[in-house]
Amino acid sequence: MDTTNPPGLIRRWLGCFRWELCLIWPVILAFVYAGFFVHSRLLSKGFHEVAAPAILGAAVVVMFVRWLGERQPLVLILLALDVAFFCRELHFKGTSMGVYVALPLIGIWTLLWWRNIRDDLRCSGTTPYLFFGFMTYVLSQAVARRAFRGILPLEADSDVFRTGLEEVLENVAHLAMLFVALRGFARRSEDEEEEEEGSCPLPKLSED
Repeated sequence: MDTTNPPGLIRRWLGCFRWELCLIWPVILAFVYAGFFVHSRLLSKGFHEVAAPAILGAAVVVMFVRWLGERQPLVLILLALDVAFFCRELHFKGTSMGVYVALPLIGIWTLLWWRNIRDDLRCSGTTPYLFFGFMTYVLSQAVARRAFRGILPLEADSDVFRTGLEEVLENVAHLAMLFVALRGFARRSEDEEEEEEGSCPLPKLSED
């Protein structure tokens, strides 16, 4: 099976994806139901709109520092992705729609740089979390477009529940982006330690 092209790589991702991450989605759903009945402030749009820029701002800073140290094409693309979503959460004029322009451009950029980034994407330690964050964001947009009306209890009857579920899913996706940025630092440290352990220092010359 050819895994050097995007379709082949997607099949490879599905093969190495950590499916236990999918268990987070029912946990999120249970959290939102509990928040609705116990403490609805946890579902308020205002609370999550404050948290989102903070999470994404941290992801942008971490990824920028990574890019300064590594200068890897994939890190630069992920930095651009973080910046696009961060601008969307600022809610200034044009920033909300700007992400819909930025995402296709980043997609084209990714295809143009495909040969430079495909090796980093092959079952890397961050790929499952990147894929999880993407799918979680897709779910949040599905909720926003009422895709689960008539399926989830309270979804059709309560704006608080529906908005809360959308916002929590979005922020979990943002946390996944931050985790991807931080995990890159951890993997880099592990690689450096392995290189140091595998190196064979030259013997010290005798002073005699």
